Amino acid sequence: FVFHVYIIPRNCEFVNSYALIYEFILLRRYEMEIIERIYQLLDEKDKRAYELCEKLSIRTSTMSTWKVRTNDPPAKYMKTIADFLGVSLDYLLTGQEAPVRKNTTQEEDDLLDLFRSLPEPKKYEFIGELKGFLKAYTESQKYLDEEKRLSV
Repeated sequence: FVFHVYIIPRNCEFVNSYALIYEFILLRRYEMEIIERIYQLLDEKDKRAYELCEKLSIRTSTMSTWKVRTNDPPAKYMKTIADFLGVSLDYLLTGQEAPVRKNTTQEEDDLLDLFRSLPEPKKYEFIGELKGFLKAYTESQKYLDEEKRLSV
């Protein structure tokens, strides 16, 4: 009886608390502060904090203060820090790379795929042909008026 009344509820309480901590830390992916990410990247890239401080023209004590207080560096330093560490600004701020934006249409992608499938000598030949086509097209447009009628 003592076992069921006293020990089981206590153990269940512990297990429930542990499960909540586990969920918070692992499942929600503990968000790392920017300054923590900076120090992690310094370690990964085998660079020293004092080198970064020299690059930023700040004292090492300033960076130490950021670390101790878990303050993030001011925004004016972020780009320089990202460049020094060889990461994108998105990665420095969030820990994740930004998705690549697609700036081309499907037709342009298809054309690029076709171009890439050509052997190297044929690529140069194709570029020459394309330049010739563009030159002829530009010349033909000189003789058209606003309504696209031939004018001399």
